[in-house]
Amino acid sequence: MDYRNPDVARRVSEAHRITQKKFNNKVYIRGIVEFSNYCRKNCNYCGIHRENSGVKRYRMSADEIVAAAENNLKQGIKTVVLQSGEDMSYSRADMVDIIQRIKAIDPECPITLSFGERSREDYAAFKEAGADRFLMRFETADRELFASLHPDDDFDAHLNGFGFALYLGHKFRSGFFTSSFDVGYKFVKYSASKKEREDLEDATAVGSSFDINYTFGVTF
Repeated sequence: MDYRNPDVARRVSEAHRITQKKFNNKVYIRGIVEFSNYCRKNCNYCGIHRENSGVKRYRMSADEIVAAAENNLKQGIKTVVLQSGEDMSYSRADMVDIIQRIKAIDPECPITLSFGERSREDYAAFKEAGADRFLMRFETADRELFASLHPDDDFDAHLNGFGFALYLGHKFRSGFFTSSFDVGYKFVKYSASKKEREDLEDATAVGSSFDINYTFGVTF
């Protein structure tokens, strides 16, 4: 990115202004507990996809997860993120127990869950147990692109996960991918300038995230 370019400089300046208005000079730290790198999915872009035999796999026990979260809280990190691959060895009851135990340590601690698609009943149980937020990437609205990235996943089921979580009252954080493997081009081909598209070709992996606070169509 050429910061000498007047248009780039203007955008950077505006981004800085908005950041200062919203956050001032504060830095918000979240304690992420990566409790498993097993995953049932085979997403093409992901390093821990199911068929990657080169990954050393691990799972943390419930006690280890709670202890890691408690350590974060003792260090003054007041937001806990429970994150993993889509490891279904952790049942609904397991996750409810973990959430409740962390909330018992600090009832004011926001808990974010980030472990992929779950059922409507799971989302409801996690919310009742005390989970505050759910994080899952929207990634793309292009069905063809979604299929190429997720050869064993269903676009509508993925979308329903957002609706379930939102409908049940979870605060939701999501985002989409832009990168050099044709993903970014599909996002910007109708809106970006030629120069921006050329810049995108030089990128290796760029993400953008956003908060969702509304409910959209969902199949129950």
